[in-house]
Amino acid sequence: MDGCHEIALKTGRNRIIPATAEIYEQNDLAKLQTQWTRPALPHDVHTPRRVGETGYFIGFPQGRPGEAIGNLLSRSRMLVRGRYTSDESVLAWAEIGRTVGLNGSLGWDGRIEYVAHHDYFVHGSGATLFINGEFVTHKDAVIPINDSGFTQGDAVFDTARTFSGNVYKLEEHVDRFFMSLNYMQIQSPYTKEELVKFSQQLLDMNVPLLGKNEDYWIFLRITRGAVNKEGEQVPNVIIHCTNIPFKQRANFYDSGMPIIFPSVRRTAHDALSPRAKVNQYINFTMADLEVHNIDKNAKAVLLDKNGNITEGSGANIFLVKNNEIFTPKEQFVLAGIGRSDAMGLAKGLGMTLTEKDLDTYDAFTADEIFITSTSFCIVPVGTVNGRQIGEGDVPGKITKRLQDAFIDSIGFDYVNQYLQHLSA
Repeated sequence: MDGCHEIALKTGRNRIIPATAEIYEQNDLAKLQTQWTRPALPHDVHTPRRVGETGYFIGFPQGRPGEAIGNLLSRSRMLVRGRYTSDESVLAWAEIGRTVGLNGSLGWDGRIEYVAHHDYFVHGSGATLFINGEFVTHKDAVIPINDSGFTQGDAVFDTARTFSGNVYKLEEHVDRFFMSLNYMQIQSPYTKEELVKFSQQLLDMNVPLLGKNEDYWIFLRITRGAVNKEGEQVPNVIIHCTNIPFKQRANFYDSGMPIIFPSVRRTAHDALSPRAKVNQYINFTMADLEVHNIDKNAKAVLLDKNGNITEGSGANIFLVKNNEIFTPKEQFVLAGIGRSDAMGLAKGLGMTLTEKDLDTYDAFTADEIFITSTSFCIVPVGTVNGRQIGEGDVPGKITKRLQDAFIDSIGFDYVNQYLQHLSA
């Protein structure tokens, strides 16, 4: 507050209450008061403190209101000379009581709680997310029960990832995000530049929570929203960080990912374009359920109604035959940023790459198969419907060259990052 001409308290999304402040510089204390509240309790900041007396510490430990009580053990003075000269009292307190139910550290204790859902993991209540212009904790995150993204899946999303805590190609993901919004005729309340800024700010808040060898997905999501009392449908904007489940996926980089073609078909491209990243993922959900009943570690890759290979949930597929690379046509899949990276690297290495219709025969007779995605980057496939691919080399020589080229391009060994979790 030091240097501010006017101070206010934000009590809601569009509600600000003017406040006055009284600052006690020598005691590192400020008292805020609004015109509608009762008079503040007086602060006896000038009376010398005595060893053994009781003190009360009111604030927001662990991100929620709470209080601790302590006895003064000792006192001293901190003398600082130089640029930041200071002479201030230092008090040492012993805790003797606290708010009921306030367990553990009075600040963030360094622990992260995870809630599992399929392959996805989210931080507990200590993590921060962005909703409609505000940064809040998970426990404070609220959207209306009649939001159409919740009731009908009427929403658009996109996902970037970090490497060592640094987000990769965020602008490209936001560009694709806006193309999906345009396809769905959803108007974003924020510009591309603002969403990039909010995403980076959110990441900066959450990176300190990352453990060793960990990284995030960053999800951007805009729903068509809920109808307010004026009859207007107001979009909801959500950005959040989610831990990439390295441990569950590490074995793919050692022995290869098993994939299965389920009976569930990809939604027809003439019914809903696969090129828009929308919340309607129920066919992928049903496909994964079918596949996991066969092999809980396998990933579903869907065929279309004509029996052509399309894609998996958030994942594109590539086949290698006689040193040539093949992948399904872009208009029939959601062309991922990872897909584009792999194609660019292949062409840069002088490899032949063709987009064409592919069927299960092509997959069963391939020399190599690899998957690309935001989090997998480039990952080798070990088996298709239980059948070994080619000679069984994992990764194959083409896949390995592309992995190495991608590692060089980003300056980070993501393969080793996954493998480090094998023994975790």
